Amino acid sequence: MGELKKESVKRFERDELNEPEAGQHPEAVARSAVGQASAAWSAFDADQLWKQRVRQFWGRILPYLRYVMQSGVAVLFAFVFITGTAYYANFLERIPVDFPVRELSLLLLAPTVAYMAYRTFFQPADIVFLLRSEQQLGAYLKRSIKYSLRTRLLLLLVVWSVLWPLYNRGDIEPKGYAVMLAGLILIKLVAAYGAWKERHMEDPANSKVSRVLRYGWAWGATACWLWLSVPLAIVCTVAAGAAYVGWLLTRRTLRFPWEAHIQAEEMHTSRIYLLLSGFVDLPTMTERRYSRPWLNQVGDRYAFQRETAYHYLLAKTFARSELVSILLRLNVLGLILMLWLQHSTWSVVIYGLFMLIIGIQIKALATYHRYDVWQTIYPLSLQMRQRAVLHLSTWLHLLSGLVLAVPIWIGTITWQYKGVVLVVGLAFVIVMRLRLRRTHQRDDGED
Repeated sequence: MGELKKESVKRFERDELNEPEAGQHPEAVARSAVGQASAAWSAFDADQLWKQRVRQFWGRILPYLRYVMQSGVAVLFAFVFITGTAYYANFLERIPVDFPVRELSLLLLAPTVAYMAYRTFFQPADIVFLLRSEQQLGAYLKRSIKYSLRTRLLLLLVVWSVLWPLYNRGDIEPKGYAVMLAGLILIKLVAAYGAWKERHMEDPANSKVSRVLRYGWAWGATACWLWLSVPLAIVCTVAAGAAYVGWLLTRRTLRFPWEAHIQAEEMHTSRIYLLLSGFVDLPTMTERRYSRPWLNQVGDRYAFQRETAYHYLLAKTFARSELVSILLRLNVLGLILMLWLQHSTWSVVIYGLFMLIIGIQIKALATYHRYDVWQTIYPLSLQMRQRAVLHLSTWLHLLSGLVLAVPIWIGTITWQYKGVVLVVGLAFVIVMRLRLRRTHQRDDGED
């Protein structure tokens, strides 16, 4: 019995250490191990993994959309869509002669054509567990490219379809719907190729330069299709596009940029969570921080004062957060629309809509440093943090309201109407401040 036990132990140790049995050649053992490993990795299904990742992502996002709908935003957007459609149809019947149709088309089409973000749904752990399957991820990446291109091309189709009636009626020499759409899709595909090459570039400086070239080329090519004849636009687009693609091909690239894929995915996910955080309390996500030297002075007047410690901390955090980019984009887009409607009474509807959206986004300030451990160490009360959040959010909301109101104040509408717009803006600031205070008090009480 003892000899049998010793033999079992020796066999177990030999199997664990992959030692050959007596009479078995070591090369045969090596070939057998390689064959077993190859069979295991050949069972890897990239398509199934991609479907699983997409399902997991939307499984995390979709439950929160119910709270967004319950907040009344769906009703508001339905109202804005109906009234906007009615106003748009009415405007098409009496387009001013000097209306800048091409300029407006360029402002709406060029960003849609130039912007491209690829969703790979990679996770930080994949750089370890999927590294050996890197050669088999071709099908996975093809699905990601098709998924990303499909949504961006659909957005371009929607924007051009909505803009087409205005362009067709307001432009002096309008081009055909299908001809312009084909040109825009061509520009979009080249820009998408450039965005994919940017992610693979070995030198980050080349990636930044390539991004600038991509946006510059997309804006220029779109302008060519709006201002030039079709043959001349084709020549300019092909020539400039060939030079742009040639520059891309001369840059050194990585075969599989794991870090770039993962970083882009985390950034995209954090933006979605930041957007949803205005409606529901979300789990803490890693947010990308940005270096903005032009905002270094923000919050410095609160430094070295115990009473304004949270003011200083929140101001510095806000200056490096994604929220700055979101608010800037909303203000720029709102300014463009307000300049377009500055002589119309419909401007108050657009003004109120942007004040509501901006107020919802500013609510994300309440999540900054909410769960920091050092709050329980330093002698700072939660009321100080609440006052700091209300102070910064109110000033940001008020500043946005003043910026968006500038086109109305320089417009030709009556002074009474201008006063109504001012009252509407102040009402939104006060209401959003009261709602944020109530939410903040309830959350701090639960914590």
